[in-house]
Amino acid sequence: DEKVRQCCFVLGDNTEAVVRIGTSFISPTQALRALDKEIGDKSFETVRDEAQKAWRTQLSAVSVEDAGPASATTLRRLEVFYTCLYRALLFPRRLDEFTPSGVQHWSPYNGKVQNGPGVTDNGFWDTFRTVYPLLALAYPRQLGEIIQGWLNAYLAGGWLPKWASPGYRDSMVGTFADVVISDAIIKNISGFDRSIAWQALRKDAF
Repeated sequence: DEKVRQCCFVLGDNTEAVVRIGTSFISPTQALRALDKEIGDKSFETVRDEAQKAWRTQLSAVSVEDAGPASATTLRRLEVFYTCLYRALLFPRRLDEFTPSGVQHWSPYNGKVQNGPGVTDNGFWDTFRTVYPLLALAYPRQLGEIIQGWLNAYLAGGWLPKWASPGYRDSMVGTFADVVISDAIIKNISGFDRSIAWQALRKDAF
């Protein structure tokens, strides 16, 4: 249809359209499952409110004590702090999905669907000394899952990524994923396979 090819929607007398979208790197069927589970027939307002609640839960892991007197300056400082915390939690990005077979992800390192968590979009060179120590303090469970995701990248592609976007991109000096994993081991972060971690670290070293 010519109108469909030209753009997106034929609205007629309507001034807005409600679009429900499910996404998946695994398959169209999995995208439909995600759509049904996460959105279904919920209204835009309901989805927005659920997203706000989910973010409040994540941000509330860190509380500011003695922020200062109740003033515009104090509120502005808190606004800046929690905005920065929000941005710190945006990356690395999770690729894994809940499927009938459990948690799986499409791996950009071998093009196959793999079991367990998958992560991407991280360059490590600055985050290894900023974001990851923050995750170790405030979000240790999620950090363990993220590190297992990096180890799954190693299992699929043969190396820990230097700059995942979404797969290997050899545009970074050094192997700072080694620092992230080593620091997590020292801090006794759980949730990832230490034997695989040793294999990956040793391979980078030699």
